[in-house]
Amino acid sequence: MSAASPDRPGFLEGVGVAAGLALAGGALFALLAVAFGQSASASLTVTAVGAAYLGYLCARSSEPTGRVTLALIWAAVSMPVLVLVPGLSAAAQPALLWLARTVLLRRGPLGAVAEASLVLIGLGGAIWALTATGSAAAALWTFFLVQALFPAIGGMAAAGRGVRLRAGTEDDTGARFRRAQRSAAASLERLARNF
Repeated sequence: MSAASPDRPGFLEGVGVAAGLALAGGALFALLAVAFGQSASASLTVTAVGAAYLGYLCARSSEPTGRVTLALIWAAVSMPVLVLVPGLSAAAQPALLWLARTVLLRRGPLGAVAEASLVLIGLGGAIWALTATGSAAAALWTFFLVQALFPAIGGMAAAGRGVRLRAGTEDDTGARFRRAQRSAAASLERLARNF
């Protein structure tokens, strides 16, 4: 796992966020269920927890750009879904979470695929937890516990970049280029002499 730093969250921080969101989401669901019924409260809770997690990601991101745009995209998708098709909130929020982490962490295509896999595994775990326990808090806990692994994706990418940087420093790269250039020139000279 990657270690936590001021600009990069770590696994244990993700576990704490998962616990906080599960407790708050479970309590919110119970309160809203009394007033609005289970179906509406599930959509409202998922949307509220999605907003909270987006806020967390924006606050922890070292990326200065994209936060306002992400918040606008989140609102432009979440509000119509919540009003028009509330049952899709459980699909829209994880998709928006994936988009937010992909944009804020700028990991490239492979990182985006890894993020999507993590979100889908978390969603599967949440569905399993909800089916097994009937508890919104357990479903949220399971989903966000899986999401706590997202710093490891950045750690793997950073480790790969570090290996490449150590293997070919700028001076070493320049020297190898000059050797290759001399070798190519010598080969062209030999070819020219043979013709």
